[in-house]
Amino acid sequence: MHPLFLTGIFLSLGTAVFWAVSPLCWASAGRRIGSLPVLHLRTWGASAILVALLPAYLAVNPGARIMPGMPQLLWMSISGLVGLVIGDALCYEAMVLLGPRRTTQAGALAPVTAVAAAWLAMGESLGLQSLLGVALVVAATFYAVTARHDPGGREPGAVTGRGVILAVLGAMAVGIGAVTGRQAFRAGPLDAYVGTTIRMAGSGVMLLIVALLRGDVRGTCVHLRSGFVLSRIVPGIMAGPVIGMICYVTALKHMEAGLVSTVVSMSPLFILPMISFRYQSRIGWRVVAATAAALAGVAVICL
Repeated sequence: MHPLFLTGIFLSLGTAVFWAVSPLCWASAGRRIGSLPVLHLRTWGASAILVALLPAYLAVNPGARIMPGMPQLLWMSISGLVGLVIGDALCYEAMVLLGPRRTTQAGALAPVTAVAAAWLAMGESLGLQSLLGVALVVAATFYAVTARHDPGGREPGAVTGRGVILAVLGAMAVGIGAVTGRQAFRAGPLDAYVGTTIRMAGSGVMLLIVALLRGDVRGTCVHLRSGFVLSRIVPGIMAGPVIGMICYVTALKHMEAGLVSTVVSMSPLFILPMISFRYQSRIGWRVVAATAAALAGVAVICL
């Protein structure tokens, strides 16, 4: 196995772990102040941290100073718009409605979308094996998301039609964002940290424009006065958009988008014990089996 490929595997695994932690933070904050303010604060905070660290990173990594070309900037901007703005906006609202476990399990549809988008945009083959994998992922995800949780537990959220639709559309947007992000690295040399900063900061600018048009900037920042919100936003930012995103974009540099999405989609397996411990909720073996079946379907598609 090529060392860089192995690096991509470990980075993708790290992304899966960190992205299992952050939904718990976002869902908790979202239930208190709403999903859109959480999305704004998350993106602005992560953008500020990544931009602030960029000069120090460039000082110790001279090779990263190569300026990305316009095609790369365009692809990263599209990736941020589709994956971080549209996709996360849908997923965050789904977290408030469904809860973090169900929304994360619906994320297993992201690699399905990534493979389908790569097939349509780049002509990659999609044979019978892939179609069987798609069917397995869709069926298993539907069961895992809609299954009833332990009535004696305190797991947040409930199954609603609106929540399921938002979670599915959000997962599809994240998958498309992975494919467009991969294109930026194919267009020329691009450092992973620089690419992450461009992707996140571009998304932050887009959301700032939206907030300015809606007159919501001050009202959103007021939420930072709450100790409860800060205790959720800060750990969520560090786990998800900063450390997790750096691992994710670096993995895309070393592996195909479909393979990265395959490993990252293991987040539902990591989030199950976290949910069980955090909310004293028993996760039935059928949900665990359905989640594993969904991940097996992803592997069938991509491998």
